[in-house]
Amino acid sequence: GNSLRRILLSAIEGCAVASVKVKDIDHEFSTIPGVLEDVADIILNVKRIRLSVEDDAIVYIKKSEVGPVTAGDIQSDDESLEVHNKDLVIANITEKLDSDLEIELQVKRGRGYVEAEENMKEH
Repeated sequence: GNSLRRILLSAIEGCAVASVKVKDIDHEFSTIPGVLEDVADIILNVKRIRLSVEDDAIVYIKKSEVGPVTAGDIQSDDESLEVHNKDLVIANITEKLDSDLEIELQVKRGRGYVEAEENMKEH
């Protein structure tokens, strides 16, 4: 079991969200007026997004209408972007916002497990 898992983790290439920026938010423990979830919950939901791209990319979510913000709302100039779980709810906008909820996601391709410290060195 363990040996097979280690081999698979080191051999299979995939994509994941490596960093998240929310417009006008300074730290992950903030709340966003008009949004049900706080930033920490939004980040946890973003980690559940399953997607694929050919190269590293920066993708965006921009929304201001009341209702759910889903993985299907992700926008990108990269034609190769494919979101596999478009119905995943990332946040819920509960009231009209003064400005759009803007989330920037950095998507990276890689192989194996990358520790947070290694990921920070690349920025």
